[in-house]
Amino acid sequence: MVWKYSIFLISVIGLVLQYRHHCILEWFEDWMPTFLCFSFVPLVNSVAFEEHIIRYKCKSKSFNQTDRNHLPSWSARRHSFSGRGVWKFSCVPEIVLLPCFSANNKKATTFCSMTPQSSWKDWEEKDTKMEQVIQNLESFRFQEPTKAYLKPNHRVRRFPSSLENSGSVLPPPGTSALAWYNKRIRSAAAKRELKAVLSLIREMKRNKTTQPNTVTYAIALSCCAKLRAIEEARKLWNTYMEENLPLDNHVYSSMIAVYARTVPPQYDSAWATFQQLKNHMKPNKVVYNAMIDICSRTGRMEQALELYQELKLENGEKPDEYTYNAILKGYARAGNVQSAIQVSNQMHSEGIVPRAITYSVLIDSLGKCRKLDEAFGFFEEMVVKGIQPNLITFNVLLSACATSSNYSRALVIVNWMKQRGVAFDRYTYNALIQSAVNSKQYEEAVKWYEKMIRSRVIPNNVTFRYLVEAAGGLVRFELVQLGKWHMEQLNIKGNSYTYAALVASSLRCKQMEAAQAFLNEFELSGRNDSNFGNIIGDILQRMGEYKSADSVISRMRQHNKWIENAV
Repeated sequence: MVWKYSIFLISVIGLVLQYRHHCILEWFEDWMPTFLCFSFVPLVNSVAFEEHIIRYKCKSKSFNQTDRNHLPSWSARRHSFSGRGVWKFSCVPEIVLLPCFSANNKKATTFCSMTPQSSWKDWEEKDTKMEQVIQNLESFRFQEPTKAYLKPNHRVRRFPSSLENSGSVLPPPGTSALAWYNKRIRSAAAKRELKAVLSLIREMKRNKTTQPNTVTYAIALSCCAKLRAIEEARKLWNTYMEENLPLDNHVYSSMIAVYARTVPPQYDSAWATFQQLKNHMKPNKVVYNAMIDICSRTGRMEQALELYQELKLENGEKPDEYTYNAILKGYARAGNVQSAIQVSNQMHSEGIVPRAITYSVLIDSLGKCRKLDEAFGFFEEMVVKGIQPNLITFNVLLSACATSSNYSRALVIVNWMKQRGVAFDRYTYNALIQSAVNSKQYEEAVKWYEKMIRSRVIPNNVTFRYLVEAAGGLVRFELVQLGKWHMEQLNIKGNSYTYAALVASSLRCKQMEAAQAFLNEFELSGRNDSNFGNIIGDILQRMGEYKSADSVISRMRQHNKWIENAV
């Protein structure tokens, strides 16, 4: 036993010398594992290391275990083994002791491995933390009322409590019944409570003392436009026309806005409404802005510019920021960055000071064209001029980072938002998840999803599309199943992109039956997307499955159905 202790002491001295003198590293790597295996291991043979690891650090290289199933148990603190104290060395190369059989008995103990591996810190963070994240997601339960996940709108205008709906049909003494109802309708519309708005209008009609006026219908139609409630808007519009109320620019502009926000936008109906108003009275700037907006949404930029000139020349009104922003959005959707910048310069020349929404449109157009440096340049210009960026500005900047697959810059924006106290919404989390997935930072994408649902922000199809894609990148089928389960909990019906991600990630995880089941479910839903195979191929290509992607695309084009051995 004395020679064993002597050799172990020589080994420790050699390790210290190696740290001080780098020149003997080659000798150490060649001979020291043998010394440690035959001297140090029998000393601790009484202790069943089994899957434990002794870790040291090397100044020049990093070594770790080869089997990811081994769990680290030794750290920088002192560990006791049967009355024997062992300290972690911080000045010697990292050596891993893996399971082997002792020379004295056939009990599993350890042996040394000098194989270069990824650093222990990275392994620990990716494995233990990800396991904890998955456990948290599995234990999470969505509450039944979805309103619990809605963030409070701090911009809602409040009015005195005496004007709130106290349950009485009559307004408080000394208050106009019409003004009382309109304020209550405006409050409900600001909260986007369309049912409350329609209920109050019906209550007004039952009340003999007052009836809805043009302000009432303008507020109600504006609420329908925000919620894209086209059917309710048409009923209100028909009621407005039947009651023969005076023509009002705000009512017409609200109805045009309803047509503009419908998916897809109903340009013909909006143009007929605009001509109807134009035949009886002169439209004002608000109506022109609504028409320019729907022209921009439908790609009719020439007609949008004609309306812009008509507003200036025939009406003699000066275009405002909303006019220019509508034109800017049209150029941004078309990817015409140069024209968008020219419109911005035109605003400056006419003395119109752009606000945050103008810069947000410019940043969004540059981000879609993958011009990330220019997008950050406009953001810096915005801050220098004293214009405070809002949540929309940060979201479009994050979206630009996601399009350019630049996750590091996205984290910089996150720090800016935290410093300014800007709360995250669904678009923020979706952009961060997409940015992480596009940059192949799949663990980060899953962590952002966990923070999203912990913050009571409702996910949507975009969220689950990239979450499932991250699960495929990690080759963790349990995450794919978890994402599908959360969709069912929230009663979210997947679209083509979500189901394509489910199929592609299942293939990536070698779960052929699950991929077949997801494809059958997509086909039974009645959705016919001729581009479905291309979407699957694109997702697989981003994961590195180039041969699989080509196979999927070709076979789905030929047979228009799934073949189990596509991969």
